[in-house]
Amino acid sequence: ASFGPLVWLLVSELFPSNVRGRALGISNIFSFLSATLVSYTFFSWQNMMGESAPFAIYAVLTALSMVLIYAGMPETGGKDFEQIGEEMDLMPFWNVCQRRKSMAGLTPVNSNSRLV
Repeated sequence: ASFGPLVWLLVSELFPSNVRGRALGISNIFSFLSATLVSYTFFSWQNMMGESAPFAIYAVLTALSMVLIYAGMPETGGKDFEQIGEEMDLMPFWNVCQRRKSMAGLTPVNSNSRLV
């Protein structure tokens, strides 16, 4: 099992239509890079650390990603983009991200702007 379908669902619901295509492409690249990383590390880790070590490492990484998903992904069923954005603004995970952007001098992209 993987988070593959979750990536497609989140990208289709969380990003506005003017950036959805690029967001889908970028998330797809990261998904394939993650799968490649697992494929390349599995047997070498198994030879170095024992047969069950890669499973334990991947289980810990999966648990951490589940915490991230719980902390940063709102329920999107039956909501429009503005409602999802409002919920994300209330979540502590996204508030920390916004503070870091403002401290770094970055400004968030306007959802009505068009990327070229």
